[in-house]
Amino acid sequence: MKHPSIWIRAVLIYLIGMLILQTGSSIYILTNIGSDPFTVFTQSIANQLNLSIGIANMIITGMFLFVIFLVDKKRIKVGTVLGMFLSGPFIDMMMTVLQDIPFDTFPFVLKAVCVIVACGIGTFGFSVLVCSNLGPNPND
Repeated sequence: MKHPSIWIRAVLIYLIGMLILQTGSSIYILTNIGSDPFTVFTQSIANQLNLSIGIANMIITGMFLFVIFLVDKKRIKVGTVLGMFLSGPFIDMMMTVLQDIPFDTFPFVLKAVCVIVACGIGTFGFSVLVCSNLGPNPND
């Protein structure tokens, strides 16, 4: 078993990566001009069920986690479970933090720049998350 400080460090790295990743996803959503397929799917479920995007994310990733459990339990790691429980709240939190930025009033070109920046933010966040070695989110 690894020393507790190694686990704590790994979890902190994972959480920082998750926060950065969900910041990028929140910018995608708030610009309202496009997103990655999973976020679009999550938005659709949230709209259809009148839920926050974060709650819809938790439901979807929970279903993915269940399928992974049935198909190949060995693929489930600490990060897989953390992702199921934390991705949604982190995305809702970042949507709240960023809601005062008037993305809807931006010209299309500026929105497109925001989406490109969000892509970079999300990529960096995912890279940090992977460095934790705790495993992928259920949707990954």
